[in-house]
Amino acid sequence: MLSTRLVIGSIVLLIMITSVSGQILSPTARLSAEIPFSTIAIAIGQTEVIGDFTGIDGKNILETYAQDLPVDELLSYQYNIDIDELRLFPVFGPASLNKLTKITVIEIGDLDFSSFDDFLVFLDENIHTYTNVDIVLKEGFFIYGITQNTIKIDKRFTNALSGILSLPLSENETETFLTMVTEDSFTLAFSSNVTILFQPANNTETAVFSQQKELLWNGQNANILYIIEDASPTLQMNAQLYLLPIDTQSSHETISITISPSDSPFTDIPHLITSLQNIIGGFTDGDAIEYPLEGFETVLTTVGYIINGGLVLVNSSDELLIDDIPQQITNVAFLRGSSFIETIDPKDEVTTISGEFRLVFLGDHFYTIQAPTADNGVAIPWLIIILWISALGLFIFTRFYLKKQKEKDKDPIFPSPLYLLLHISILIITFVLVDREISFQFGVSALDVLFGQGVNLIFFIIIGVQMIMWVLGYFLLAIPLRLILSSILTYVGVDKKLGKRLTKYSSIPMIWVFTALYVKLFINIMLLYVGQILPVSLG
Repeated sequence: MLSTRLVIGSIVLLIMITSVSGQILSPTARLSAEIPFSTIAIAIGQTEVIGDFTGIDGKNILETYAQDLPVDELLSYQYNIDIDELRLFPVFGPASLNKLTKITVIEIGDLDFSSFDDFLVFLDENIHTYTNVDIVLKEGFFIYGITQNTIKIDKRFTNALSGILSLPLSENETETFLTMVTEDSFTLAFSSNVTILFQPANNTETAVFSQQKELLWNGQNANILYIIEDASPTLQMNAQLYLLPIDTQSSHETISITISPSDSPFTDIPHLITSLQNIIGGFTDGDAIEYPLEGFETVLTTVGYIINGGLVLVNSSDELLIDDIPQQITNVAFLRGSSFIETIDPKDEVTTISGEFRLVFLGDHFYTIQAPTADNGVAIPWLIIILWISALGLFIFTRFYLKKQKEKDKDPIFPSPLYLLLHISILIITFVLVDREISFQFGVSALDVLFGQGVNLIFFIIIGVQMIMWVLGYFLLAIPLRLILSSILTYVGVDKKLGKRLTKYSSIPMIWVFTALYVKLFINIMLLYVGQILPVSLG
């Protein structure tokens, strides 16, 4: 009966293992840090933004882009708008404002007026007014102005790149933005009776349509001003690049950003880069910069999986607190989180990061729980050494010093074909669990690449790494466990053939355990070895 119970117990254990996720064993690290705005910090993944945003102080920037045209006099005289009270938001096309009550189009152009009276005469003769219309902003850069102090934003992006960026919008003004790159649309709702839209460059185009989709106006020239008279205009943006101003001078409110892995990560990175090139070309009033992406599509797609749910820190010497242990970054770091929060403090110009992280790369090694304070992330795997000593000691003790108990009556056991099927099933399940551990920690695995991209060079590289972990896990963890179980089963008198099978089946899943706990430690060993031989090879 004992052998039958052991077989049934093994089958039940196998079913339990298959029912859990391979991610259950992977350790995560609790991390916190304060990152100054001067550090380039780019978060990637599902992004939820909550906070109040204040537009840019309007006068200097608007006058710079308006090329000294009498915009101030126009707004104050004709529409009673104080340009000093305007708050501006950069807008990239395509975008739209729908169902507007009334708009006025003023094509200022390059007109030369000898006096302001001449300008007023021009307005009387050339002003265009439309009611109940939609404005469609096509490719290009626009400036949107409101008299509303702040805008409340509570938006979840299915996938985005986000970071703090400072940009010189005029000769004397450098502004700080929360920069968002995403394929999601974005809506801003305002409560301002009068708002303005300014078209500063020639490579932009704006169209005005009636509610019946009839084209009423089409403007492609620079210096076109749109006065929008509507109690609650809504700006719908689809540009992939959004700049949300952060007021570092007077804001005391923090902005909260929650990052987690996206269900739809950036996989078509070449398309994303091309789109951003076109947008930046419109912003700079020049041709888009082209980068040679051909031939790198497979690598970039794989990178999209790895960085999903991550945070990249560039040009950083910041200190991270990981599991309450200070860790120093060496120039570049990458943090891949289960979920983490960024709290932006505009007044102190710092971003506080906190959350659970699956992978932490500190510039020259991965953080690992086996070597949390080591400069290179490498430490002696004492647990494996102790396990081997225990296994050998128990094996010798039971083999030479204890008399084996009398072998009990054997119960009928499964025929060999069923044992073979069980063995193959355990191998397959263990391989899948190992693959899921790699995917959970690094964002991509052999099966991810195989089902997502097919068989390619990246697949062979990753499957090679996984096979190395398989071999190491078998020799370093599975074999000592097998010796321990064999000693115990031999001592209690289990049939030798059955015991051999049971120890074999029970030890194979230890490869999964080894991969979950030690993959980063052994990658650190490889990085350390490469770092030592690389200068020699380069010399």
